[in-house]
Amino acid sequence: MKATQAVLFDVSLPLSAELPVYPGDPTFLLEPLSVADERDPDAFALSKFSMGTHTGTHVDAPRHFFPEAASIEQMPLELLYGPARLIDLRRAPARLDASVFQALALPPELRLVVKTGRDDAHLTGEAARYLRWELGVRLFGIDSSSVDPSPQPWLGYGFPAHRQLLGGDEPCWIIEGMALSGLCDGPYRLICCPLPLRGADAAPARVLMQRG
Repeated sequence: MKATQAVLFDVSLPLSAELPVYPGDPTFLLEPLSVADERDPDAFALSKFSMGTHTGTHVDAPRHFFPEAASIEQMPLELLYGPARLIDLRRAPARLDASVFQALALPPELRLVVKTGRDDAHLTGEAARYLRWELGVRLFGIDSSSVDPSPQPWLGYGFPAHRQLLGGDEPCWIIEGMALSGLCDGPYRLICCPLPLRGADAAPARVLMQRG
């Protein structure tokens, strides 16, 4: 019997000028500097692009909120590839508190991905604390643009979910803006490759998931 090859899903958002960004963030811009021309053997295409570090599918590093903490190129390599669990929370409210996860009786997970089907989905600080300290999650992914409510008045809000996940020793790194529409509940293998931008608070990432 011929073995069936597992399907690999690209759960990254394509980068383009039409891609929505977090309120106040710079938009993606791709600008051609030169173009290829079949009539000219010396001509070649070259472009430059500009974007915010939190554009599209991206990984938040602890430095996003803690200036002396690890930056994106210091992300532990063992988190970039390995088993992950995806849970479908499309029927849950946008505000995901600890009770949502407690009701699922999840086993400890190193990598956990949440499919919500909505961009206003976010964690409470208590939920973030539960995921990190009770379940041992070190890489948390979500399909919304932020683990905290967005948009929110920044002054005085405090971003509790980000701070709970990213603070302290052995932080939980965050993937935001995942494209999960084609995936269902269950175990996967996850590959996460953020750009190694030295000293950066975050970086866009190509993220792949394979069932099983």
